Amino acid sequence: MTIKLYKTIASIGAWIRTQNHKGRHYKSRCYISGQITGLDIYEAYTNFVRAEAVVKKTYIPVNPMTIHPDNLTWFQYMVRDIWELMFCGTIYVQDNWKQSRGAKIELFIARITNKHVIFE
Repeated sequence: MTIKLYKTIASIGAWIRTQNHKGRHYKSRCYISGQITGLDIYEAYTNFVRAEAVVKKTYIPVNPMTIHPDNLTWFQYMVRDIWELMFCGTIYVQDNWKQSRGAKIELFIARITNKHVIFE
């Protein structure tokens, strides 16, 4: 099951890299990953804004704290986040990623789809 999932995600990543989805040039986009759940919302937002300022110097930042509507479940947020990640060529991983189940999943997917990984 795990190998099948790995191959499926990798093949989706390969297909997306060949696409120019809605004018999004994936190589210049950088997804920001880090802990949200378990932090005060203002602390999490501050962390992501700080990371966005760093990423903005080189890439078009994709900040999950600012691109989603409120009141979704954790799973719904993750589905949307992974969708956005698939259209990025790079992922910026904040230092607090080890405390976040979602950030670990995003990093795993980024690695199996051969995205450039930048650690804070």
